[in-house]
Amino acid sequence: MAGSVTLQDFKEVYAQFTKKDQPDVSEGDRLDSLNLDSLAMLEIVGLLEERAGREVDEDELADLQTFADLIRVVNEAEEA
Repeated sequence: MAGSVTLQDFKEVYAQFTKKDQPDVSEGDRLDSLNLDSLAMLEIVGLLEERAGREVDEDELADLQTFADLIRVVNEAEEA
């Protein structure tokens, strides 16, 4: 059964991937506030997919603006 992810999951995955401290962001903050390139964001999404047991359609990622958008897309994705 697939699980869901939260903003805290994003923060933990970000810290794991970047080897930096967890970012101080809220769900309404813009994704581009972390200055991640598209490849880094795809890697982080992949780690979130693993946590949730879900598979995000990459087309869904194109118009994401906020952390809430990202969390919603991951949580609405089909089970892997």
